[in-house]
Amino acid sequence: MSIHSHFVMHHTWTSLPSFGSPFRRTSFFNSLTYSTTSSLFSHLPFCHFPHIETFRYIHPFSGDCRMACWSDRRCVAASALAAKDKSVLCRLSSKGPFDSTLDDSPNATYIFWNEHAIIMDDGLVYTEATRIGSFVEMENLCNGVPGHRLPIFKTFVQKNVMDQLFNRDTSRAFWVDLRKISLTDYVWGDGTPLRDTEISALLRIARGAATEAVHSVYFSSILEKSITFQERVVCQANPFGVEW
Repeated sequence: MSIHSHFVMHHTWTSLPSFGSPFRRTSFFNSLTYSTTSSLFSHLPFCHFPHIETFRYIHPFSGDCRMACWSDRRCVAASALAAKDKSVLCRLSSKGPFDSTLDDSPNATYIFWNEHAIIMDDGLVYTEATRIGSFVEMENLCNGVPGHRLPIFKTFVQKNVMDQLFNRDTSRAFWVDLRKISLTDYVWGDGTPLRDTEISALLRIARGAATEAVHSVYFSSILEKSITFQERVVCQANPFGVEW
């Protein structure tokens, strides 16, 4: 299912309007909004580069910066920093989170539009970055986007999600945050042993001789890879706060 609204991290759901003016966007984009009101993220970005414009709202309401970005067809992301005088410093950018450097601030909200993000049956949001790289490079890429990570799959439902994501581009495997820690033991990036998850009985692991390895998904199989191997990446996010 494609996303046609924006996500606010304190779990409200609203739609962005579509304007008819030639200077406005004429189609819906998807935006993920990461707000400091969420308990899921403690450090959020204020600014990212290159930016289009920076300005301050003296008497802001919550949608000012978002709507400023929406109304500028160059803008694909925006950040808003709440100041002590209750004004909001807003920065617009022509680059999205996968192509930006983000600075942490505990008083910031970051919004970006992503027409490629999809909600899957597990209630999580997945976005594929149009590039390949090593495990560490792609892990850093996902972690650099607020609320995102390399995907972790644990349940029967997520086994189907994993296969559906691979089938979107069967030419190359994609990284998952699964690590081999001994000849027989595997652990997901959140510390959950693979053997303790529902999906463990459904996965075929192409085992190698190395005692340590990282993994990618290819045709319902888990492949052991060198950490320097180049694969595609699908980042996973949880804007709805489901159990993951």
